Amino acid sequence: VRYLENSKFTYDNKNLIKELIQKNKTVPEIYKQINNKKRTQKNEIKHSVHGVLLEINGTGTLIMGKSGVGKSEVGLELIAKGNKFIADDKVIIKRKYNDKKLRGYCTEIPYYMEVRGLGIVNIEKIYGTKYIKSYANIDIIVEIVEDSVENETINILEEIFPIHKLEICAIKNLATEIEELVKMYRKWEW
Repeated sequence: VRYLENSKFTYDNKNLIKELIQKNKTVPEIYKQINNKKRTQKNEIKHSVHGVLLEINGTGTLIMGKSGVGKSEVGLELIAKGNKFIADDKVIIKRKYNDKKLRGYCTEIPYYMEVRGLGIVNIEKIYGTKYIKSYANIDIIVEIVEDSVENETINILEEIFPIHKLEICAIKNLATEIEELVKMYRKWEW
């Protein structure tokens, strides 16, 4: 059994193996669990997008936009207001077969955000664990744009989402606008 701990399994499988060893599982039971996990992972469709994913008042909000437009700065402001951080820069979106909801996850570097002028910020260390989450459903997509543009839609894993475009302007606060958009979405949804 100790051989399994030191073998060339992925990091996640090594953690699963340690957990199963602690539960006194046999080698065949451990292999069965790993194979079940692999089968489950094969039944997922994945896609990645450039953006920041937050959970704002329980609503998964994906903030997109061109590089350098201020997505991370707006995201940091929303975290400071008490919202949960999931991912920055590259958001992995998954859908399990037969599941209508899409979920967004962090990539290889969880709970870190790169903010212009500040560098790399460890959200978990600065704000604590209540401000982070490992995933969120994708409910709303917001795109920060430089010029006024009409809203459009985006297709992610065969799910059509409206894109709410917010224009950069010196006199408006994008974080507050996004929170208001989420409130409107939640009111409309129920």
